[in-house]
Amino acid sequence: MKILFATDASSNAEAAAKFLKDLRISTEIDLILLSVVQMPDLHHVLGGKEYEDDFFHKQDAQIREHYERVIGELDGLAIRFEQHVLQGHPGKTIVAEAKHLEADLILMGAIGNSVIDRLILGSTSEFVASNAKCSVVVVRPQEQPLNQNGVLVGFDGSPNSKLALQFVTESEWLNSFPITVLTVGEPELAVPELASLLESDAMASLDIKQVTVQANHPGKALCEYAAKNSLGLTVIGSTGRGKLAQMLLGSVSKYVLQNAPSSVWVCRGSA
Repeated sequence: MKILFATDASSNAEAAAKFLKDLRISTEIDLILLSVVQMPDLHHVLGGKEYEDDFFHKQDAQIREHYERVIGELDGLAIRFEQHVLQGHPGKTIVAEAKHLEADLILMGAIGNSVIDRLILGSTSEFVASNAKCSVVVVRPQEQPLNQNGVLVGFDGSPNSKLALQFVTESEWLNSFPITVLTVGEPELAVPELASLLESDAMASLDIKQVTVQANHPGKALCEYAAKNSLGLTVIGSTGRGKLAQMLLGSVSKYVLQNAPSSVWVCRGSA
Protein backbone atom coordinates (compact mmCIF):
# COMPACT_ATOMS: atom_id res chain seq x y z
CA MET A 1 0.00 0.00 0.00
CA LYS A 2 1.45 3.34 -1.08
CA ILE A 3 0.07 6.51 0.55
CA LEU A 4 0.96 10.04 -0.53
CA PHE A 5 0.64 12.29 2.52
CA ALA A 6 0.28 15.82 1.14
CA THR A 7 1.03 18.18 4.02
CA ASP A 8 1.30 21.96 4.42
CA ALA A 9 3.04 21.69 7.83
CA SER A 10 -0.06 22.98 9.67
CA SER A 11 -1.69 21.58 12.80
CA ASN A 12 -4.41 20.10 10.58
CA ALA A 13 -1.73 18.18 8.72
CA GLU A 14 -0.67 16.70 12.06
CA ALA A 15 -4.32 15.75 12.62
CA ALA A 16 -4.09 13.80 9.37
CA ALA A 17 -1.14 11.88 10.81
CA LYS A 18 -3.20 11.06 13.90
CA PHE A 19 -6.09 9.92 11.67
CA LEU A 20 -3.74 7.53 9.90
CA LYS A 21 -2.64 6.13 13.23
CA ASP A 22 -6.27 5.64 14.32
CA LEU A 23 -6.84 3.37 11.33
CA ARG A 24 -6.23 -0.26 12.23
CA ILE A 25 -3.39 -0.83 9.80
CA SER A 26 -1.84 -4.27 10.07
CA THR A 27 0.02 -4.35 6.75
CA GLU A 28 3.23 -2.53 5.88
CA ILE A 29 2.76 0.71 3.97
CA ASP A 30 4.96 3.13 2.06
CA LEU A 31 4.25 6.69 3.23
CA ILE A 32 5.45 9.46 0.95
CA LEU A 33 5.53 12.84 2.71
CA LEU A 34 5.00 15.60 0.14
CA SER A 35 4.92 19.37 0.60
CA VAL A 36 4.57 21.84 -2.25
CA VAL A 37 6.06 25.31 -1.91
CA GLN A 38 4.24 27.93 -3.97
CA MET A 39 6.22 31.08 -4.68
CA PRO A 40 4.60 34.46 -3.82
CA ASP A 41 2.96 36.03 -6.90
CA LEU A 42 5.46 38.90 -6.97
CA HIS A 43 8.62 36.88 -6.29
CA HIS A 44 10.12 37.95 -9.63
CA VAL A 45 9.72 41.60 -8.54
CA LEU A 46 10.88 41.04 -4.95
CA GLY A 47 14.29 39.68 -5.86
CA GLY A 48 14.21 37.21 -8.73
CA LYS A 49 16.17 33.97 -8.56
CA GLU A 50 18.07 34.87 -5.40
CA TYR A 51 14.87 35.66 -3.50
CA GLU A 52 13.21 32.53 -4.87
CA ASP A 53 16.06 30.27 -3.72
CA ASP A 54 16.17 31.85 -0.26
CA PHE A 55 12.39 31.59 0.15
CA PHE A 56 12.38 27.92 -0.91
CA HIS A 57 15.25 26.95 1.41
CA LYS A 58 13.56 28.60 4.41
CA GLN A 59 10.30 26.79 3.64
CA ASP A 60 12.16 23.52 3.09
CA ALA A 61 13.82 23.74 6.53
CA GLN A 62 10.47 24.32 8.28
CA ILE A 63 8.86 21.48 6.37
CA ARG A 64 11.64 19.03 7.25
CA GLU A 65 11.10 19.83 10.95
CA HIS A 66 7.40 19.14 10.45
CA TYR A 67 8.22 15.80 8.81
CA GLU A 68 10.11 14.75 11.94
CA ARG A 69 7.02 15.46 14.06
CA VAL A 70 4.84 13.44 11.68
CA ILE A 71 7.27 10.50 11.77
CA GLY A 72 7.25 10.67 15.57
CA GLU A 73 3.43 10.71 15.63
CA LEU A 74 3.38 7.51 13.54
CA ASP A 75 5.97 5.68 15.61
CA GLY A 76 5.04 2.05 16.07
CA LEU A 77 3.39 1.52 12.69
CA ALA A 78 4.95 -0.60 9.97
CA ILE A 79 5.83 2.30 7.68
CA ARG A 80 8.61 3.03 5.21
CA PHE A 81 9.00 6.80 4.82
CA GLU A 82 10.01 8.96 1.87
CA GLN A 83 10.29 12.76 2.02
CA HIS A 84 9.75 15.19 -0.87
CA VAL A 85 9.58 19.00 -1.00
CA LEU A 86 8.67 20.40 -4.42
CA GLN A 87 7.90 23.79 -5.92
CA GLY A 88 4.76 24.57 -7.93
CA HIS A 89 0.98 24.74 -7.86
CA PRO A 90 -0.11 22.67 -4.81
CA GLY A 91 -3.13 20.91 -6.31
CA LYS A 92 -1.61 20.15 -9.70
CA THR A 93 1.69 19.01 -8.19
CA ILE A 94 0.00 16.68 -5.71
CA VAL A 95 -2.10 15.06 -8.45
CA ALA A 96 0.89 14.71 -10.77
CA GLU A 97 3.12 13.20 -8.07
CA ALA A 98 0.42 10.73 -7.01
CA LYS A 99 0.16 9.56 -10.61
CA HIS A 100 3.94 9.45 -11.10
CA LEU A 101 4.50 7.50 -7.87
CA GLU A 102 1.46 5.25 -8.49
CA ALA A 103 -0.01 6.08 -5.09
CA ASP A 104 -3.02 4.08 -3.89
CA LEU A 105 -4.27 6.89 -1.62
CA ILE A 106 -3.73 10.61 -1.06
CA LEU A 107 -4.03 11.81 2.54
CA MET A 108 -4.52 15.53 3.21
CA GLY A 109 -5.36 17.78 6.15
CA ALA A 110 -8.35 20.09 5.68
CA ILE A 111 -7.95 23.84 6.10
CA GLY A 112 -10.93 24.51 8.37
CA ASN A 113 -14.64 25.31 8.53
CA SER A 114 -15.09 29.05 7.95
CA VAL A 115 -16.34 30.45 4.64
CA ILE A 116 -12.83 31.62 3.72
CA ASP A 117 -11.37 28.30 4.82
CA ARG A 118 -13.79 26.41 2.57
CA LEU A 119 -12.79 28.58 -0.39
CA ILE A 120 -9.13 27.75 0.26
CA LEU A 121 -10.05 24.10 0.71
CA GLY A 122 -11.85 24.22 -2.63
CA SER A 123 -8.73 25.44 -4.38
CA THR A 124 -6.57 22.58 -3.10
CA SER A 125 -8.34 19.58 -1.57
CA GLU A 126 -11.32 19.76 -3.93
CA PHE A 127 -8.98 20.04 -6.90
CA VAL A 128 -7.08 16.97 -5.75
CA ALA A 129 -10.25 15.00 -4.95
CA SER A 130 -11.71 15.88 -8.35
CA ASN A 131 -8.63 15.17 -10.45
CA ALA A 132 -6.67 12.42 -8.72
CA LYS A 133 -6.91 8.94 -10.21
CA CYS A 134 -6.63 7.32 -6.79
CA SER A 135 -8.71 7.62 -3.61
CA VAL A 136 -8.37 10.78 -1.48
CA VAL A 137 -8.88 11.38 2.24
CA VAL A 138 -9.38 14.94 3.53
CA VAL A 139 -8.92 14.94 7.30
CA ARG A 140 -10.50 17.33 9.78
CA PRO A 141 -9.40 17.33 13.44
CA GLN A 142 -11.56 15.14 15.69
CA GLU A 143 -12.02 15.40 19.44
CA GLN A 144 -12.38 11.62 19.75
CA PRO A 145 -10.51 8.81 17.99
CA LEU A 146 -12.13 7.27 14.92
CA ASN A 147 -13.07 4.04 16.68
CA GLN A 148 -15.43 5.97 19.01
CA ASN A 149 -16.99 8.14 16.30
CA GLY A 150 -17.54 5.61 13.54
CA VAL A 151 -18.05 5.86 9.79
CA LEU A 152 -20.94 7.31 7.76
CA VAL A 153 -21.91 6.15 4.25
CA GLY A 154 -24.72 7.65 2.19
CA PHE A 155 -26.68 5.16 0.08
CA ASP A 156 -29.16 5.84 -2.72
CA GLY A 157 -28.64 2.81 -4.96
CA SER A 158 -26.33 4.68 -7.36
CA PRO A 159 -23.00 3.18 -8.50
CA ASN A 160 -21.14 5.73 -6.37
CA SER A 161 -23.03 4.78 -3.20
CA LYS A 162 -22.58 1.06 -3.89
CA LEU A 163 -18.85 1.64 -4.31
CA ALA A 164 -18.64 3.54 -1.01
CA LEU A 165 -20.55 0.87 0.91
CA GLN A 166 -18.54 -1.95 -0.65
CA PHE A 167 -15.30 -0.18 0.14
CA VAL A 168 -16.12 0.45 3.81
CA THR A 169 -17.43 -3.05 4.49
CA GLU A 170 -14.51 -4.77 2.76
CA SER A 171 -11.69 -2.55 4.03
CA GLU A 172 -9.82 -4.07 6.96
CA TRP A 173 -8.90 -0.50 7.92
CA LEU A 174 -12.54 0.56 8.38
CA ASN A 175 -14.89 -2.41 8.75
CA SER A 176 -14.13 -2.93 12.43
CA PHE A 177 -15.55 0.54 13.24
CA PRO A 178 -19.27 1.22 13.78
CA ILE A 179 -20.81 1.92 10.36
CA THR A 180 -23.93 4.01 9.73
CA VAL A 181 -25.60 3.74 6.31
CA LEU A 182 -27.81 6.77 5.68
CA THR A 183 -30.60 6.89 3.09
CA VAL A 184 -32.48 10.09 2.31
CA GLY A 185 -36.21 10.09 1.57
CA GLU A 186 -36.47 6.32 1.16
CA PRO A 187 -35.66 5.96 -2.56
CA GLU A 188 -37.94 3.27 -3.98
CA LEU A 189 -35.12 1.11 -5.27
CA ALA A 190 -32.34 1.93 -2.84
CA VAL A 191 -33.87 0.82 0.46
CA PRO A 192 -34.97 -2.71 -0.59
CA GLU A 193 -31.60 -3.25 -2.26
CA LEU A 194 -29.79 -1.99 0.82
CA ALA A 195 -31.72 -4.35 3.09
CA SER A 196 -30.66 -7.25 0.91
CA LEU A 197 -27.02 -6.15 0.99
CA LEU A 198 -26.99 -5.72 4.77
CA GLU A 199 -28.36 -9.24 5.23
CA SER A 200 -25.55 -10.78 3.18
CA ASP A 201 -23.00 -12.99 4.92
CA ALA A 202 -20.22 -10.47 4.23
CA MET A 203 -21.99 -7.69 6.16
CA ALA A 204 -24.00 -9.60 8.76
CA SER A 205 -21.07 -9.82 11.16
CA LEU A 206 -20.24 -6.11 11.01
CA ASP A 207 -21.46 -3.35 13.34
CA ILE A 208 -23.82 -1.68 10.82
CA LYS A 209 -27.01 0.27 11.32
CA GLN A 210 -29.27 1.73 8.63
CA VAL A 211 -30.91 5.11 9.16
CA THR A 212 -33.39 6.94 6.92
CA VAL A 213 -34.00 10.70 7.10
CA GLN A 214 -36.37 12.98 5.19
CA ALA A 215 -34.55 15.83 3.44
CA ASN A 216 -34.48 17.74 0.17
CA HIS A 217 -30.68 17.94 -0.06
CA PRO A 218 -28.82 14.60 0.35
CA GLY A 219 -25.44 16.28 0.84
CA LYS A 220 -26.75 18.57 3.56
CA ALA A 221 -28.49 15.61 5.22
CA LEU A 222 -25.22 13.67 5.35
CA CYS A 223 -23.35 16.63 6.84
CA GLU A 224 -26.04 17.36 9.45
CA TYR A 225 -26.24 13.71 10.50
CA ALA A 226 -22.45 13.50 10.82
CA ALA A 227 -22.43 16.65 12.97
CA LYS A 228 -25.34 15.60 15.19
CA ASN A 229 -23.83 12.18 15.88
CA SER A 230 -20.16 13.24 16.03
CA LEU A 231 -19.18 10.77 13.33
CA GLY A 232 -15.50 10.80 12.48
CA LEU A 233 -15.52 9.88 8.79
CA THR A 234 -17.89 10.22 5.83
CA VAL A 235 -17.18 8.00 2.82
CA ILE A 236 -18.30 8.90 -0.70
CA GLY A 237 -17.66 6.99 -3.93
CA SER A 238 -16.53 8.07 -7.38
CA THR A 239 -16.75 5.36 -10.03
CA GLY A 240 -15.27 7.43 -12.82
CA ARG A 241 -18.21 6.77 -15.14
CA GLY A 242 -19.25 9.27 -17.79
CA LYS A 243 -17.24 11.72 -19.88
CA LEU A 244 -16.54 14.16 -17.06
CA ALA A 245 -16.74 11.83 -14.08
CA GLN A 246 -12.99 11.36 -13.78
CA MET A 247 -12.48 15.13 -13.56
CA LEU A 248 -15.53 16.35 -11.67
CA LEU A 249 -17.20 15.25 -8.47
CA GLY A 250 -20.98 15.22 -8.32
CA SER A 251 -22.84 18.04 -6.56
CA VAL A 252 -23.56 15.91 -3.47
CA SER A 253 -19.93 14.82 -3.18
CA LYS A 254 -18.70 18.39 -3.57
CA TYR A 255 -21.10 19.62 -0.90
CA VAL A 256 -19.98 16.90 1.51
CA LEU A 257 -16.31 17.55 0.80
CA GLN A 258 -16.68 21.27 1.50
CA ASN A 259 -19.14 21.18 4.41
CA ALA A 260 -18.83 17.90 6.31
CA PRO A 261 -17.67 18.34 9.93
CA SER A 262 -16.04 14.94 9.67
CA SER A 263 -13.11 13.77 7.62
CA VAL A 264 -14.10 12.73 4.09
CA TRP A 265 -12.84 9.70 2.15
CA VAL A 266 -13.42 9.81 -1.62
CA CYS A 267 -12.94 6.24 -2.80
CA ARG A 268 -12.28 5.61 -6.47
CA GLY A 269 -12.97 2.42 -8.37
CA SER A 270 -15.71 0.67 -10.29
CA ALA A 271 -19.07 -0.65 -9.15
